[in-house]
Amino acid sequence: MVFWKRFSQLYRRVNEKFARTVVKMSSHNDRVWVHDYHLTLLPALIRRQRPVLSISFFWHVPFPPVELFATLPWAGEILRGLLACDQIGFHTESYVRNFLQAVEEILRARVDYLNSTIHWGGRKIRVIAAPIGIDWREYLTLAAREEIKGKAEQIRLALQSDYVLLGVDRLDYTKGIPQRLQAFSHLLTNYPWLRGKVALLQVVVPSRVETAAYQSLRQEIEKLVGEINGLFTTDYQVPVRYLYRSLTRQELVGHYLAADLALVTPLRDGLNLVAKEYVASKARGTGGLLLSPFAGAALQLKGALLANPYHPREMAEQIKRGLEMPLPEQQQRLSSMMRIIREQDLEWWWQQVKGMSNNAEQPEVAAND
Repeated sequence: MVFWKRFSQLYRRVNEKFARTVVKMSSHNDRVWVHDYHLTLLPALIRRQRPVLSISFFWHVPFPPVELFATLPWAGEILRGLLACDQIGFHTESYVRNFLQAVEEILRARVDYLNSTIHWGGRKIRVIAAPIGIDWREYLTLAAREEIKGKAEQIRLALQSDYVLLGVDRLDYTKGIPQRLQAFSHLLTNYPWLRGKVALLQVVVPSRVETAAYQSLRQEIEKLVGEINGLFTTDYQVPVRYLYRSLTRQELVGHYLAADLALVTPLRDGLNLVAKEYVASKARGTGGLLLSPFAGAALQLKGALLANPYHPREMAEQIKRGLEMPLPEQQQRLSSMMRIIREQDLEWWWQQVKGMSNNAEQPEVAAND
């Protein structure tokens, strides 16, 4: 790993700019809710000028084990910035545990693992796990619309395949798109009877288009798509249909409905809402979901098949299993996942994180430190 000092300096400047704006716009009775790793220094910068302000933070990506996090030269600065909050949220219990261990080992803060709280600077900070949900009713409603069902049929007809696999990802190296394409190539190589019968529809949503690393990733993906299609295209079917563009919500649901198996196989992901959106769209029908165990959603969606994205043979075998799964089992798995999605939806998540602010602790007496 290489750490560039100028990047950390720019990071501080951006956080300072946000802090100036928040301080200018806020009053002492306001609540501030900060989101994600881009703004970890912001809570401390705000706290210096608004000492009684209620500040919450939600970390949307995986929080790494302390052994990895501690390699950051500014790890302590990041943690001190976050501990200016009253409460901090993560998607999973494992991320909470990693964070608690980091503040204990790096800052020597007093951590109460049983109650998931941190004692620091005369204050008590509450830390919770609350995986973000979706508005499942919207997807269920869209999936019932005749024009969207018709769009799904058009997609299937265009692919000329008995089975449709679907990947929908933002262009990002964490999403595991090259690994998924390699697994699909492995599937067609090792199970030749599937050639001409199964197609992969891969949607890549443009992201950070000016960044060289992302341009290189796009080139790698498109090279793999070309190689697979060059090897396995038949007179009537192209095995990989590749779309490099954004989709509207209606288009997205049409693609979900068209798929027999969704492939959500990131190398690492804080949660992943595509998996939940797909299940909600398919809840009244059939279909399968293949998840990476390294996506936070895998802890919630127990009805999904799991496959290691670093293991192309394992992924290919699980894809084959998903395609061969009996319809009653598909329905049972979808039903079990939908039950969790209904129970822990977007409104549930909001109540969890809102409750963090409502239950914020008063500062402890500093003399006790």
